[in-house]
Amino acid sequence: MKHLGATFGSIADDLFAQQAQDHVTQATANAMVKLNSLKIEMDQQDGFNVLGDTTDKMNEIYNSAVQGMAPIATDAFNAKWGALASKTMIAIEGAAIARGRLKMEGNMETALTLFAS
Repeated sequence: MKHLGATFGSIADDLFAQQAQDHVTQATANAMVKLNSLKIEMDQQDGFNVLGDTTDKMNEIYNSAVQGMAPIATDAFNAKWGALASKTMIAIEGAAIARGRLKMEGNMETALTLFAS
């Protein structure tokens, strides 16, 4: 009888671990889609102004992803989130800096053209 209880306990642990992994997989996929949408949205914004908004929106995505997750699933998701969030933030910041630089160059050209006239 004791062996049967241990077997059921092991099965329950396995099911719990599999459910946690399923939550992590689903949350990771959803986060990837939302982060990609955020990158597209931020690419439409003006230069350097996007950086503050990006952090707030990424926090919303994270909080939505881990809501209701078991601690073991949250820990596993956090390992994946770090890479996803960093990759997205680098892409958004790089694009924002490039847009900001192009805008400044355009403004400088306009000013020089007006000054030369």
